[in-house]
Amino acid sequence: YSSKQRKMLIEAALVGGLSHPFLMDEGTALGVAYGLLKGLKNEKEKVVVFVDIGHFATQVTAALIKRGELEILGRAWKKGCGVGAIEGRLFCHLEEKLRSDLKHSNEASDFEDEKWSRATFRLRKVASEMVRKLSANEEENINIQCIDGQNDFETKVSRKDLENLCSDLAEGVSKACKALITNSGTLHFKDAVTVEVLGGGSYVPMFKRSVEKVFGTGNVFRTMNAFESVAKGLALGAASHSPTCQLRPFKISDRSIHNYSVTFGKEGKMEFSKEIGSHSLIPHIGFIRMEIEGGSEVDVCVEVKEGGTEIGKFRSDKIQEQKVPPEAKVFKRSVVLPLRVVNSAYFEPELDCLRYETDYTITDHSVPFNSTHKNDNITACEENEPKTVAQSRNYTAYNLIPLFRTSGGIDRNKVEELKFWENSLIKSDQEEMKLQTVKNSLESYIYKLRDILSQEEESEEKNELMLIAQKAEDALFIEDLEERPYIRMIDELRSEISLLEEGFIRPCSLPKNGARKRRDLMGRIV
Repeated sequence: YSSKQRKMLIEAALVGGLSHPFLMDEGTALGVAYGLLKGLKNEKEKVVVFVDIGHFATQVTAALIKRGELEILGRAWKKGCGVGAIEGRLFCHLEEKLRSDLKHSNEASDFEDEKWSRATFRLRKVASEMVRKLSANEEENINIQCIDGQNDFETKVSRKDLENLCSDLAEGVSKACKALITNSGTLHFKDAVTVEVLGGGSYVPMFKRSVEKVFGTGNVFRTMNAFESVAKGLALGAASHSPTCQLRPFKISDRSIHNYSVTFGKEGKMEFSKEIGSHSLIPHIGFIRMEIEGGSEVDVCVEVKEGGTEIGKFRSDKIQEQKVPPEAKVFKRSVVLPLRVVNSAYFEPELDCLRYETDYTITDHSVPFNSTHKNDNITACEENEPKTVAQSRNYTAYNLIPLFRTSGGIDRNKVEELKFWENSLIKSDQEEMKLQTVKNSLESYIYKLRDILSQEEESEEKNELMLIAQKAEDALFIEDLEERPYIRMIDELRSEISLLEEGFIRPCSLPKNGARKRRDLMGRIV
């Protein structure tokens, strides 16, 4: 996905109410779910390949799983290879067959026009069903009655014919698997690997054969559900960053999909740059270090680019020089930037802070001399003095410095505007659902009133009530009518039905002023 698409996904998450969204690749989420939930049995490490064959794309990810550690070895993908592509090919084949049978091939009108919209819908639905059926059976019959309103459509499709139509799609899956081996390095695939096939295309036999052709027949399994496993992996990944959730230690080392460059310096002058190429390892606990001079307050600038395009620029507060013990000797001050800021550069990095470190040494001259003291930091005192030594110990003091965005990233005003629109749409949907409920209630009262009146003899009173029911039914099809008129109609019909059920109205015995009396009685009941 492009930088723009990932940025829009972050915006959608913020509009949906997620305060600190973090992007994780689906293959990485599958590896986290596999490593934490399935884990290892007797092996020290295992290479697992996840082949996710979706609707219109195939994603392949290789992961090295150790005890308490996950390392993404590489990933590859191929667009246009999925179940949706097979359904599209089969639909085009059936469309051509239908045109031939109905002799419409010479007409100027398109198959998708209004006349054929019903046929198109039914044909697409059958094509989707046939892909699933032909995955289990060698041949299937298609029989659609009145496909265009007057003609039937019958044909027969075999799995062999379908595979001939989609042979290039199966080859695309094989190419994606081979590209993964190239990106990951063939060394990891010298021994047998475990292959998990997931997604909607995992049940298609030709796709499975394409995977087995690359990795071997005995190593391919279907034991994971794509949606469930990705959701569990994302949840576990989020829990690993949460201070309130306790998980067993599990280190995640991901791979970059694009080329990144991270440049940072002090006081507005960029001094240090780190290039992160495509498929480079980005451990979540990795970092970039830059040494700075002490003795003054400095602020640090960080700039993150993806393929030469800036996606985030940040600045820290003034960094105060840290206090160390008077006897300490400072030998290095440095600013440490976590590598995972690359993945979170699209939004405010509240979870990614700079770390200002001060490395210093404290020397203790009163350590008793021991024969084990043979390192370079220990020096014996004069012979006529007690045998003591001077021992130096290194320490590191650090504090966290928050980063603030200065350019790029998510527009907060835009997010707030989208939230306002979202709330307006929700309110509108709720009002529409409430109005529809009222309409359904009114319709039920109309049917009930007509059912009661159907048992009565013809009379002026009956005709008047039938007219009321007809007007109420006509109101159901009036657009932009508010809820209140419908409620008044419901009250009126409910009262009429109550009077009829209680026996207050008998058309044969009503006097001439019966309508007025009935309305007065209805008002008292309401």
